[in-house]
Amino acid sequence: MGGVRLEYAPEILERLRLLSIDGLLALPRVGMAIGGLLTGSVQQGKVRVSDAIEIPCSHAIGPSFALTGAELARACALAFGESKEQVVGWYCSRPRNELALDPQQAVLFAEICPEAWQIGLLLRPSTVEATKALICVRSTETEYTYGRSMDLIEYTPPVRHAAAEMVEAEVLPPAPIAESAHAAQPVPEPIAAAVAAPRPVDEEEPVRPKRLFVLAALAGLALLFILYAYRWDFLPRPPLQVTVLEDSGQVTIRWNPEALQGIEEGSIALNDGGQLQTIPLDQRVLTSGWYRATRKSDRVTAKLTAGEVYGLGVWTAPLPPLPAVVAPPDPAR
Repeated sequence: MGGVRLEYAPEILERLRLLSIDGLLALPRVGMAIGGLLTGSVQQGKVRVSDAIEIPCSHAIGPSFALTGAELARACALAFGESKEQVVGWYCSRPRNELALDPQQAVLFAEICPEAWQIGLLLRPSTVEATKALICVRSTETEYTYGRSMDLIEYTPPVRHAAAEMVEAEVLPPAPIAESAHAAQPVPEPIAAAVAAPRPVDEEEPVRPKRLFVLAALAGLALLFILYAYRWDFLPRPPLQVTVLEDSGQVTIRWNPEALQGIEEGSIALNDGGQLQTIPLDQRVLTSGWYRATRKSDRVTAKLTAGEVYGLGVWTAPLPPLPAVVAPPDPAR
């Protein structure tokens, strides 16, 4: 690997693994590739990856990770100006190909990561076996050195318990009583009796139940607020159902909004006769339950993805009716 050592957090590769699988499922039997930048730091030949930034790709050229001119300009802006952290490399998925750079991706590698120490991370997603990952670095201007492929399995972060916070209280001794220049006068007997008399029990008892009632009411309100804020984490959603309908040259993509309750944004991956388009959806559109687009071919596939929920709908133009068969005339007549 040309002396380059890599250090990364498992959470980052787990996020990239899930994104690459989403791209694989976005287009049946073909899969759509995803890609982005790796940020972090480099010191004494060690590359440390601390985060990943996705590069938007409309897949206007095809399902592979190939950028248009405007998308390449956007990627260069992210790599050389807008990213707050140092760019240490890039990543790209290859759903149906071997783990190696094709000519287009090699040019893209040189454009957004021109330094010799910057790395490339190639992913081959799979839903039936472990996702493969491979690191490559530039050995010459046109050649690359590849490392060994590794398996990415589902990663579950360990549960970390916070240490109990220690609270110290300072206890002060009672202040000394200053001696008075005058001797204390004896208290008359009736007043002394009145001071020494304990407070009647009836004056304290009504206060304690009222305080407990207020605390219980506040605790109940807090519990109701928490349950309402996280209600979609406890209540099961119905499965997402996506249908595609056609009318007068337009397709209407419909879904059941109750399956997306509590989700604020999503996207539709639209495949119209091989022309791919990604349509972002905000919470208002997700709640409406439909989206309309112009039809360009006789087969339209729409995949709706929102959070961890996704569904697929397909419309195909009906075949024309067969011509009527006319029987030949009977020569006997």
